[in-house]
Amino acid sequence: MAEAVPSPKETSVRERRLTEIDWFRALAICYMGITHGIFHLDTPPNWAKLLAIGGGFFCFPAFMIAFGMAQAIIAQRGSLSRPGGKRKMLRAALTILAGYYLIAIGGNLPLLKTMHVSTQVHFVLKMLLLLQVPKAGDFFLCFLVYLLAIVAWPKLTTWIMASPAKAMTLSLVVSAAGNLLGRWVPPALFSGWWTIVAGTIHDRCFPALGDLPFFTAGVWAGGEWLRSANRKQLAHEMLPLQLSLALIAGLACYFMSSFSPAWALPAGQSGWLQNFVQMQWANSPTPGIVYLFAITGTCLTAFFAFAWLVLHEKISAHSAVGRFLGYVGKNSFWVVVWQYLQIGILVDVLHQKFAGTALLPYLLLMLFLPPLLLWCTQKMQGMVFSRRPAPVAAGTD
Repeated sequence: MAEAVPSPKETSVRERRLTEIDWFRALAICYMGITHGIFHLDTPPNWAKLLAIGGGFFCFPAFMIAFGMAQAIIAQRGSLSRPGGKRKMLRAALTILAGYYLIAIGGNLPLLKTMHVSTQVHFVLKMLLLLQVPKAGDFFLCFLVYLLAIVAWPKLTTWIMASPAKAMTLSLVVSAAGNLLGRWVPPALFSGWWTIVAGTIHDRCFPALGDLPFFTAGVWAGGEWLRSANRKQLAHEMLPLQLSLALIAGLACYFMSSFSPAWALPAGQSGWLQNFVQMQWANSPTPGIVYLFAITGTCLTAFFAFAWLVLHEKISAHSAVGRFLGYVGKNSFWVVVWQYLQIGILVDVLHQKFAGTALLPYLLLMLFLPPLLLWCTQKMQGMVFSRRPAPVAAGTD
């Protein structure tokens, strides 16, 4: 039997952006900007500290899950197998690397100013070769590892969508292996690369091995969402399910982390039970297993809540809120870059202090100014390119 050819209307529906994923990604990015803004304050009030702690738990996993959903879309639509698909993916990887360089150099300008010129050159060279990973924008490198893995193994995301139980089990095993590898201190020459892949002891970084379950959960959720014939029903089913997972695992983290039976406490070490449930394993940057479930459930609850709002048209994509979230979601990478640059200019270069009545305007600035600056940059870029003379075709007068 001949395969049915999709109509142009079906093709356009299949290729269009999914508003709910853009909005979910925008939530992570906006919250990330506010969180980073608070982290750079000297003495934030208690409510701001709590807000930043929540962002520390939520933002990166949510951004990674949204990234996994995007990779599921690419796999489902066969974008990688098209002519130039791998080249486009490699360009995206290079863009991430360039963004990291920009943020890392900008974020470490105060430190670089204190160094001798020869030391500056050595520091920057090691950073460019990823032999040294400063703490500004380092989470970008986790996305870079996953992109390169997909280019090397194009069927990775397809396999995750086809075998989600096996994929999640394997990702948890890899995460646990990352716990062991993250405890090892590599030679100085490879410490930067090791930090990217496995993490660094006593440091909260973003190791690709330890955070793999977030990516896997995103690919699974994105695949389920794309293939669903009734997304309203799927949202109704998944929203309470993920909320229950978040609450049960979160309560387990809260109660079990304070439970310390004598037989679970090796001499001079944290108990294995605490390691199993807390945000990080002791002496390792790898997240605890129960914590992974709690945060994954929280993030997917937020996604399916946005999906419910979109499907029931509670917030219009054409409203001011919808357009703002859509723009940030579509341009999330460069919005993050602008967030870092804004913080660097205001706090590290101009040494501005924000407290008291100035705190709320500062946080609103962190929320709205980076997208506005990016929008202005894109408009100016469009004006420059539109003024270029069109090339004359060969053979014409």
